[in-house]
Amino acid sequence: MFDFKNKINFRVFFALAGNLFILALMFLPTIVFGAVAGTGSADPTSALNNAVAGTGLETNKSVAAFAGGIIVAILGALGLLLMVLIVYAGVLWVTSQGEAAKVKKAQDLIKQAVIGIIIVFSAYALEQFVVYNLEQASKRQ
Repeated sequence: MFDFKNKINFRVFFALAGNLFILALMFLPTIVFGAVAGTGSADPTSALNNAVAGTGLETNKSVAAFAGGIIVAILGALGLLLMVLIVYAGVLWVTSQGEAAKVKKAQDLIKQAVIGIIIVFSAYALEQFVVYNLEQASKRQ
């Protein structure tokens, strides 16, 4: 599988093995202390609900609201990425020094990023509509 005749492959193998070991150590407390401390229960949701109770946050979100939160986070990250792409294209345009190819590339990047932002905003509006209607439908039952 690994050819250790090459020193680079040897180093890569041990770097990957070391990273996996560190990752396993990070999750070891979760495995060892699986039961929630002080409750005698292995159900972590009871301890989480107790911890959240004093904050004023909602403790029992619906599946639709939870999924909606994840989708909003993903759309926010995509929006941020597209804004960074617009700034990159602007810098590319400013530093093009009049070269037509670089100016065209920067303009195309800006057009594509703006189209992407429009798609992200549309997806956000659709997500808000769907999650709101799912929550209303679940409350009626």
